[in-house]
Amino acid sequence: MRLISLLFPVKIGEIKRFYLSGADGNEMYSGYHYSLTLGKDGAYTAEYKPSGLPDDKAFKKQVGADFADKLCTLMDDKRIGRWNGFKKHNRMVMDGTGFGLDVYFTNGKSIRASGYMKWPSGYGSFEGTVAGMFKRLFESEIKANEQEDSLL
Repeated sequence: MRLISLLFPVKIGEIKRFYLSGADGNEMYSGYHYSLTLGKDGAYTAEYKPSGLPDDKAFKKQVGADFADKLCTLMDDKRIGRWNGFKKHNRMVMDGTGFGLDVYFTNGKSIRASGYMKWPSGYGSFEGTVAGMFKRLFESEIKANEQEDSLL
């Protein structure tokens, strides 16, 4: 199946749901995620949960289709459609890092990939760019949360 996705990658379309998550340790709330969901009303909701923050404290906001378009362009440029079916892990590492990517498109196609101490080619660049996009989107909320934490 993996060979098929390399030869015939999933065509990137309009995002219905995008979810990229990662684990970077074994401490409480150490996981993080970035998500984008198309609502029934045609509006997108973006969510960002940084590492160290409980799930119920994740940042959320409505965003325009331009944000979804930028994410689609990034996935297309980075050839993420070839990652469909990637599922690898390193059994020799117990406290490492991992990732999960689930993308569903309005055309019914999807991309699912995951790894534990194994990543598809170009993953670091892709994840770094996605992180930057979401951090810029939630910049004011992140600063407000940091100020609130500093008062405690």
